[in-house]
Amino acid sequence: MIYNQENCIQKENQKIIFKSTKGDEMEKLTIASYLMFIISVLGIFYALIYNPASWIVYGISIVLIPLFILSLGLITMARSKKDEQDERTNEPFIGY
Repeated sequence: MIYNQENCIQKENQKIIFKSTKGDEMEKLTIASYLMFIISVLGIFYALIYNPASWIVYGISIVLIPLFILSLGLITMARSKKDEQDERTNEPFIGY
């Protein structure tokens, strides 16, 4: 990430404080997880409805089913409770 004057603030004692871009990152995470969710659901329904060749079904089951589970976890992680919204903007994500 390139730091310029738009995303940093300079205080009186000359310390540079970077503005939080956590909201943008969480929006990107939410959009990416919903996109992965939709792609995986469409692929799984394609395999169930149209009955393609077996190697396509194997590929869908190896790739898209874990992607479906991962996207559900990311969607859950990206949502915040009302109590946590202030903490997420002020503190960095340290993991669970």
